[in-house]
Amino acid sequence: MLFSDWVGVGDFAFEKAKNFVKEGFVVLVVDVYGNGKVARDQVEAFELSSIYKNDRLLMRKRAIASLEEFKKIEIVDKKNISAVGYCFGGTVALELARSGANIRNVVTFHAGLDTPLEATPGNFRPKVLALHGADDPHVPIDQVLKFQEELRKVGADWVFVSYGNSVHSFTNKRVGTDLSKGVAYNKLSDKRSWSAAIGFLKENIK
Repeated sequence: MLFSDWVGVGDFAFEKAKNFVKEGFVVLVVDVYGNGKVARDQVEAFELSSIYKNDRLLMRKRAIASLEEFKKIEIVDKKNISAVGYCFGGTVALELARSGANIRNVVTFHAGLDTPLEATPGNFRPKVLALHGADDPHVPIDQVLKFQEELRKVGADWVFVSYGNSVHSFTNKRVGTDLSKGVAYNKLSDKRSWSAAIGFLKENIK
């Protein structure tokens, strides 16, 4: 299951999905907003994503509904479902995991890590790989440390990777390369994080 960035199910999401398909995965691009809604600009993207960031139960409800639909697809290996998310989508993937959903892995790329509804012991199942831009101004170090402590408390199997010289959206070529904006593509970190994600997923499939 692939959860897109805050733009919605646009070109970026489908490009990433195709890359996973090439690696042999069955992929559902999850439409969190509904009806194929794609934000026209950053203002609209902020407005749309804020609906769910401010209502984590609604966010979880959408993610869980998508998971249940995904399970209905005959070729899907129900024992090896993973949630992968980019930016806002990474936040959604983590909320799905925190809900207690029976998924094997969560992989996030430059995701928001905070939540008002932290995971509880005995109700957190997946292994976690979080791929983070070390200089991401949108995900400060205190948020990172709190997230890591949350994973420790629930006894999760987790890996956290910070990429140097990388800020928010470091896998998205569309955002440009100006680090001073706090949102920028980094070719090397994109390549390294992709390799890490594929390796992690293949390692943790039974």
